[in-house]
Amino acid sequence: MRWRRFAILEHDHPFLHWDLLLEDSTNAATWRLLQDPRSCQSVDAQLIQPHRLLYLTYEGPVSGDRGFVTAVSHGLWKATDESGLLSTNLPGQWNLELRDCSFARFASLMRHADGRESWTFAVPPDPITRETV
Repeated sequence: MRWRRFAILEHDHPFLHWDLLLEDSTNAATWRLLQDPRSCQSVDAQLIQPHRLLYLTYEGPVSGDRGFVTAVSHGLWKATDESGLLSTNLPGQWNLELRDCSFARFASLMRHADGRESWTFAVPPDPITRETV
């Protein structure tokens, strides 16, 4: 797999959450993280509509009076396995390698058995980039 861009944005609308964006051809696959991913190892996530690629490098007001986004981290990502997880509704795990992320070198996205939108974003303990909890 080739390296692609990622971003994690703090977004204050309609409530405080963090958007994980993974570049995927013409759009960015996007998950709404319900907690700050820098402060915990496992975060509930919801797969939401893909975002335009410009949000991978954008900070500022969101059109349509939809709040404000601030970049938390950005860099490059690649899947460590080719699972095709986004193209199915099956439960499974997608392992990611992150380059230039401010708080982790590896992460995973796990789809739960209860549906396409129910996920967990997890960062393993890494003594170099974060303290173990």
